[in-house]
Amino acid sequence: MLLISPALVAQEDIQYLAILSLVSISGIGQEYHQLMDWKTQYTVRTHLLQEVNDQYDLRRADIQEALMSEESMLTYRDACRQRNLGLQDRKYSV
Repeated sequence: MLLISPALVAQEDIQYLAILSLVSISGIGQEYHQLMDWKTQYTVRTHLLQEVNDQYDLRRADIQEALMSEESMLTYRDACRQRNLGLQDRKYSV
């Protein structure tokens, strides 16, 4: 804390310093701005839900493409089988 001798400072300066110190102590000098209203638990949950929704959107698009013909449906089925077999292999290879 800076201590100033009243003999060295003019009367107007003392009034200015008093007002300045009161404003800074009361916190009126700066406003509080909350830029983002978020909590970590909700942000992570929202992110994960968005990822799941994106995956379902891709699956819907793949299924719509597979429904165009019998050959594309068989190709889609075989690709799903291969993916699921790969998951089973990873599951038991621990």
